[in-house]
Amino acid sequence: MNLDEPIAFFITWTVYGSHLQGDERGWRRRRKGAQEPQPRLAQWRRERLKHAVLLLTPEQRATAERECQRHCDHRSWHLWAASARSNHVHVVVTAVGYSGKTVRDQLS
Repeated sequence: MNLDEPIAFFITWTVYGSHLQGDERGWRRRRKGAQEPQPRLAQWRRERLKHAVLLLTPEQRATAERECQRHCDHRSWHLWAASARSNHVHVVVTAVGYSGKTVRDQLS
């Protein structure tokens, strides 16, 4: 057993336009961590969206969860949990030999 290998990855991603940089709920900047709300930045980002904000319907949520399971089965990863909400998706995945970034990029 490789003790450096994580037991699982807990990954969350948001759907298009639902959590922008500068958001009043707080946000994260890559390699810089948590950031304070910046209303002007959030407004600037909102004005530049190319499409309407996407919120998942119950059918789309079920599809997202099914597709996460299908992809994990294909990769021989263990999907412990998948929960798609209206504006984000959570997964818990064991993917031996893969980085969290690879898992995130393939599922999101």
